[in-house]
Amino acid sequence: MQAWRSLRCEIIEDDWVRKVLPARPNNAHKGTFGTALVVAGSVNYTGAALLSGQAAYRVGAGLVTLAVPERCTRPWQGSSRSHLLILPDAVGVIAEEAAEVRLEKCRTRHSHVIGPGFGLEEPTAAFLSQLLTRQHKPGAGKIGFIRTEKKPRRKSKLRCHHCVVDADG
Repeated sequence: MQAWRSLRCEIIEDDWVRKVLPARPNNAHKGTFGTALVVAGSVNYTGAALLSGQAAYRVGAGLVTLAVPERCTRPWQGSSRSHLLILPDAVGVIAEEAAEVRLEKCRTRHSHVIGPGFGLEEPTAAFLSQLLTRQHKPGAGKIGFIRTEKKPRRKSKLRCHHCVVDADG
């Protein structure tokens, strides 16, 4: 019972968001606000990628790319405003060799979401293993605004900055 008394509840409202987020300049374009790559989906959870892409736009990303197995796009193709990157498919789930495609895109995206709707299939586990053990350069900037100043970066043990890994990931 004592633990409940120490909880703090906050409700995020429009006024709080306006105070916290910087103003968007009038001459801005989609590249001003960062890019996100959402690696998601399987044939059993086709909507997860679409919903994750929509969420990335809602939190401020300027351009969102959905990286999904081919069979996942059929139910909603045409209803997403995100750019589509079709990944190698292993019977409705992301194939292991999709890690190479994703690593290439990692260099040009500022934020990453990995795992919504993946499921627990073996090819997807192999994809994740390949993805998480390969060396690649982290993206720069952050969702919301792209970093413009050049600051020296500390070496990080993380392979990808600004990354959200969903439960299946």
